Amino acid sequence: MNREEIIRSLKGIFSQYFNITEEFREENFDKALTEYFFFDYSNLVYLYILVEKTFHIRIDSRQLTGYRFNTINDITKTIRESILI
Repeated sequence: MNREEIIRSLKGIFSQYFNITEEFREENFDKALTEYFFFDYSNLVYLYILVEKTFHIRIDSRQLTGYRFNTINDITKTIRESILI
């Protein structure tokens, strides 16, 4: 799965489950979900579950260290790494 396919799927998740459409743009992909998108911890957990379910992956907890699940670019990278495992 390439980056564009992952981004397209993430856009669907953000739109359907978090009502984020206009803000889902490339220039915002490095902005923190907890700051720019105002995600709280429950949103992040829900997103984590949705990502695993949508992409049929298991994200290793070691991939989450250092806030590696707090930007769209980081989530995309985590998904790609998890697909390869």
